[in-house]
Amino acid sequence: MIIAVLLVVTFVVCKNLTPQNSQSISNAPCTFNVGKNQTYETIGAALAVTCNDGYIITLVDEKYTSPLNLVSASTKLFQGRNDQKTKWELTSSNLGILLQQRAVVTLINLIFCFNSSGSNYYPTQYLIQVGDQTTPYPSLTVDYCDFKSVARSATIQNNIFIIHINNANTISLDHCNFYGANSTGSNDPKMFGCERFSRLTLKYCTFQNGNFTYTYPAIFINSSIYNAVIQIKSCQFLESFIGADSQFGIFYLVCNNRTTTTLVGNTFLNSISFGNKGDILTIVDNTTSGENKFIISSNIFQYNQGKQSGGIIIDSRNPESIFDFTYNIFYSNTKTDTAYPAARNAFLQWQSIPTDWNVSNIETKITQLFQCSETNADSPSVYYIVKNDSNTIKSGSIRIPFWLDTQSGCNEDCGNIVSNTSVIICPCPEDPALLQNDPRYGDLCPNPCNNINPFTSTMTCPCPEDPTLLQNDPRKGGLCPYPCNNINSSTSIAVCPCETVPAKQKDDPRKGGLCPDPCSKANLKIDTATDICPCPTNPTDLGNDIRKDGICSSDKCGAITSTTPIETCECPKAQSDFDKDPRATGLCKCKVIFGTTPNGTCPCPTDPTDLKNDPRANGLCKCAIITSTTTDETCKCPTNQTELANDPRKDGICKATIVTPGDEDPTETKPGDIDPGKKDDDDDDDDDSKGWRKILQYVVYGVSAVMVITALIVLITLFLYIKCYRRKETVIYTKPQGIEMNNW
Repeated sequence: MIIAVLLVVTFVVCKNLTPQNSQSISNAPCTFNVGKNQTYETIGAALAVTCNDGYIITLVDEKYTSPLNLVSASTKLFQGRNDQKTKWELTSSNLGILLQQRAVVTLINLIFCFNSSGSNYYPTQYLIQVGDQTTPYPSLTVDYCDFKSVARSATIQNNIFIIHINNANTISLDHCNFYGANSTGSNDPKMFGCERFSRLTLKYCTFQNGNFTYTYPAIFINSSIYNAVIQIKSCQFLESFIGADSQFGIFYLVCNNRTTTTLVGNTFLNSISFGNKGDILTIVDNTTSGENKFIISSNIFQYNQGKQSGGIIIDSRNPESIFDFTYNIFYSNTKTDTAYPAARNAFLQWQSIPTDWNVSNIETKITQLFQCSETNADSPSVYYIVKNDSNTIKSGSIRIPFWLDTQSGCNEDCGNIVSNTSVIICPCPEDPALLQNDPRYGDLCPNPCNNINPFTSTMTCPCPEDPTLLQNDPRKGGLCPYPCNNINSSTSIAVCPCETVPAKQKDDPRKGGLCPDPCSKANLKIDTATDICPCPTNPTDLGNDIRKDGICSSDKCGAITSTTPIETCECPKAQSDFDKDPRATGLCKCKVIFGTTPNGTCPCPTDPTDLKNDPRANGLCKCAIITSTTTDETCKCPTNQTELANDPRKDGICKATIVTPGDEDPTETKPGDIDPGKKDDDDDDDDDSKGWRKILQYVVYGVSAVMVITALIVLITLFLYIKCYRRKETVIYTKPQGIEMNNW
């Protein structure tokens, strides 16, 4: 029976237990704060709470030190503190900080970094790794995050990256910074590696101060998925060094299977590469058919030094690929290899002659690729080799126009943009407000907010102010407020229904229009509070007010408000009137006390005269004043030693309430005494044992009571039986005498 009761209690408690520190409504993600003094101290604990519409988790502390492995498919957003970024690092050995095998994940306002401890480095391989061999492939968005390396003296192996992606859907990095250790002679982990993806976007990111050796380049991208899209815009690649033992350079890009690659508005500055196969920017066009498209435009290559070139290296095997090198600036770039000295700004090699090219027009075609580009080199600075089946058809060099020369058709006015202005010359605005005013908006400049998901950054796509639009925004209740937080006079009642409580109706900007006005003649009630609908001061209006003979009567106290002075209108003496008075919890609080007024609202008097006049004197306040003669039945004696010491009955009525050690019989064994001969590991008097022992005692008492009652029933039954037996016996003994008298 006892076990059954416990199971019922457990079920009721568990059924009513709800996650703390979370908000979840239908079609909205669950939100959690994670930190040392929060309900959930780790991300894993928060993710253990079931949420059908994703998670928004904020790391509220300065640092977070737990690794995370994501294997579920739910969408997740992890963000740092609002005032400054949260540092996410490890203090013990683990392969990485974040392993994402599934889901759509967004990271905002965080700092990821390697941590060194002596000769050890945490994590040991990567800060973030994304990808899995099975579908659905994960997607990752990273906004406003920093990634920091650490100087290492040992050689960095190929599997050590800051971020590594392999088998993913969409990858997007916006306003992220990658910092090398900036230490001469050290070895940094590779900054960014991305292989097998559908779409990759890098915008406003900085990669700087890296020192790299061994095989992999600082940034490695390999697009082997059919129709992959690569967009790298307004990024900076600064002051990095590639050692002579490296096989590659700073930025190494391999494209396959109809890839569209756009590098626009980037800066490559003050980097040095001694790599064998790559220098500053290397692009390998690795297919033999199908159109790959490369737009390498409006970039700056300045003060770089490479082995083969200080600018661009192209190795193309595909005659159908399209290249565009317009509007680039090449300034003071150099190379160390003495072969092909004209390749200081670019080294271009086609293994198969492109379509529509021939020996006579090759040089013209290549010159056109660099239209509107410029350099400070006063001699040819682009070297090319065009082959067909390994046989060189033509090789040579071309000159990029000198940067002071005027080029016709290259001075497009970005201050007077029209619908067909090139986005290469005049890039689309990133600011949503400016973008909407751009004549190319929706065409050459697509709206990034057309496909919003619950984790789309509000910096990119601000939350709508119109509640009707906000109702359809998947970020409502998460990154965006609920639509009914900002109601205006025209907000649809289908989106935000009208309030039904007069106190809330009065604050609805739609009252009297789409929603009822509680103070209108049709809705005004005789008991409508004056705080909601003040009494009219105009005699004509007052005459039409249903409350004119009640709370709005011409009496000076007919229209009491929460600020009406007590001197003007005294507090009601009847509790029913008092509860309706708008001053009940303010000016009139404790001015009038009733028998049910809680002690927590109005403390009981401690002065005997005041207590005598208090209506709670024989009720809630009967024990407010205790004397030496107050009986235990009236006010129970304290069971706490400290409270008893302050009780005036401690030496009298309450003397025996608490037995002190001096009052005990030293020879008496009491429950809870410890047997000196009992070993610690044989101790059965732990809390659980005592609890069960008490239960057994109750069972014994119950059984004893049943036995006593049973015994009483048996005794009573026996008594009645004996009494009945004796009566029958008397009858038997009297009737034979009568028989003898019959003289048979």
